[in-house]
Amino acid sequence: MSRLVSTTFTLAICVAVVTADDKTFYTSNALANMRYDVTLPNGVITPTTDSTVCQAICSQNDNCDAYAYSSFHKTCQIYQRNMTVHTVFQNSYKLWVLLKSSDKGYMLVGTDYLLPVYEMKNAADGTKRCKNEGGDLVAIKSQDMNDYITQNISLATMASYFFIGLSDEVEEGKWLYPDGSVQGDFDSWAWNGMWERRDKNCAIIGLNGMWKHENCGNVNYFICQIPIF
Repeated sequence: MSRLVSTTFTLAICVAVVTADDKTFYTSNALANMRYDVTLPNGVITPTTDSTVCQAICSQNDNCDAYAYSSFHKTCQIYQRNMTVHTVFQNSYKLWVLLKSSDKGYMLVGTDYLLPVYEMKNAADGTKRCKNEGGDLVAIKSQDMNDYITQNISLATMASYFFIGLSDEVEEGKWLYPDGSVQGDFDSWAWNGMWERRDKNCAIIGLNGMWKHENCGNVNYFICQIPIF
């Protein structure tokens, strides 16, 4: 499995990467106490001297893609993650998750993956595909993210347009991200792509990093944003 290369984005949390056999795991100190609620059979191992034992057990199990270790309880638990289910909390455990392979198109950006999907779909079907991955259409909220997508996805593949996570279907002219929050100060609308159009309520990003309004029923490639944790 290829190790994913992190971008130059600055993170406000401490992260770490470890590799065991052919599996690479990722954790964040800010996300201690989190675990997933889908547990493998015989997932609890007690006692366990340190996290490397968890790591080794998980690495040898084809179905294991996360493990949690408590130095207080000296207990390990291994997991098969369900990306469509939110995490729940378990005190004193630190979670390590298996990184997705860059060979399959996953790009690690901070604590999210970007996944460009080169299938022509309308916005609703693209959104459905992203949700099946545990994410949504990408919410571009900064120049850094916009530049990363332009340089590493749009220009790298020369694909003309991708749907992004921005829509004014609910209220004309009020652009919302997939989580329902209102678009902030950052935008990258093209001069000829920003006029209000009741027939164009979705957004696409082009080769030059500029956005345009698009009919949500038209088909384009799209970009998913998937949280690691």
